[in-house]
This record gives sequence, structure tokens and C-alpha cells, in this order.
Amino acid sequence: MILDENKSADITVIDSQSAGPGLGLIVVKAAQMAKEGFEKKLIIEKLNSISCLNHGIFLVNKLDHLYRGGRITKTKAFM
Repeated sequence: MILDENKSADITVIDSQSAGPGLGLIVVKAAQMAKEGFEKKLIIEKLNSISCLNHGIFLVNKLDHLYRGGRITKTKAFM
């Protein structure tokens, strides 16, 4: 692992509140800020402030799977 090779690595874990594209956008923002020379503290503050703005939206063709999985009631699936 990378950490085994570099035990002095300065790593901070940020909860992105998402996965997929949302996480990617946060990583890109961190890389841009680091490349522009921002201090680590400011990068972390910025990432924490934008992570709460990340919202995911998805669409489904049928509600059957959501009903069978217990995510919605039978009434909501029917409507």
C-alpha cells in the first residue's frame, strides 16, 4: 500500500456526503486548489463547506423494485 511506503504522508479524511460524480467533483476541487497553492487548512474548509451542497438524484423506470426492497409503500408504488 502507499501508506506502507510513506508513513509520514499528511492525510486528512473528508466526508464527501456522496459517492460517484459528487465525490469526483470534490476531489477535482481539492486538486485545483492544491495546484494553485492554497494552504491545506483552507482546502479542507472549502471541501467541508461544499460537501453539504452535494445532492444526488436518480430516476427509475418502475417502482416495483423499490416496493419489493421496502423503500416505498404499496400505495406509493401504485400511484
